[in-house]
Amino acid sequence: MGKEKVKTSMLQISYGLILGGAFSNLFDRIWYGYVIDYLDLRVWPVFNLSDTAITVGVGLFLLNSLKIRREKKTHS
Repeated sequence: MGKEKVKTSMLQISYGLILGGAFSNLFDRIWYGYVIDYLDLRVWPVFNLSDTAITVGVGLFLLNSLKIRREKKTHS
């Protein structure tokens, strides 16, 4: 698998996680009138899997962006 394929795949995964989490929270907001938070770790604010998907998606997007930026600097 080439580097471009990995970058494209990582972007697609990150977009999918962000959009999936956002639509899931939107669905809860429309259907129930509020977002259902159900993970309570006692040492962290209560959250749900949609919030986790959005956070992981943004993290992957930022990592991919930094990787592309670093590669552009080394090729310049």
